[in-house]
Parts: sequence; C-alpha cells; structure tokens
Amino acid sequence: GLVYPRVYAVLDARWPGTTARAVCSKTAADIALLGTVGNSFSIGCRLRIGGEQLPEVLVALRDTMPAVLLNELRVWLPYNLLAFRLVPTPVRPATTSLVTLCWQVYISWTAHHHQARVA
Repeated sequence: GLVYPRVYAVLDARWPGTTARAVCSKTAADIALLGTVGNSFSIGCRLRIGGEQLPEVLVALRDTMPAVLLNELRVWLPYNLLAFRLVPTPVRPATTSLVTLCWQVYISWTAHHHQARVA
C-alpha cells in the first residue's frame, strides 16, 4: 500500500528512535489516525462504490466502527509496538504490507458483510 509507508515515515520523523516513548507515541498516533479516519474512509468508499447512498453509509459506519476499532487495537497495537521497536526501518514496509493485506481483506469483508445484512 501507499498509505502506511508514508504515514510510518512521518511518524518516524516526528518521533525518531526506538525508545519506549517514541514507540508508544508512534503507535498511538497511527491508531488514532488510520484506525479512525483511515478505516472509516475505506469502509465508506467501499460502500459508496457498491451503490450505497450517503445516509446508508453513515448508518453502516455507526454500526461497524466500534468493532473495527476494537479489532484495530487487537491487530495494529501489538504489530506497531513490535514494528516500531524491533523491525528495521528498511524492512518495515514489507512486514507492514503483509499485515495491511490481511487487514484490508477484513475491512472489505466488514463493508460487504454489512451490505449483505441490510439487503
């Protein structure tokens, strides 16, 4: 993906290093930004492309985002803590891409599962 490497580069520039403070700051910022705005945008776009109107998209986001955010914490919190602390910066795009691939499958399933429930 194009988003994660750029976001991680910004986070690394803002909080350089692998100290506990830097790692926790980068992890919290990533989850706050991509976990909320990024996931909402991704699900919302998938629903709009799938033909949902804006009011239905907003209802779907209201219904799905609490579980998505909980799963965000289950997946990305431990990954980011490990990645920002242990994975070398040049290797991180590859490991992040693998996790992102799985995450996007989940996001796609979530959006389409909600469409199927409503239909």
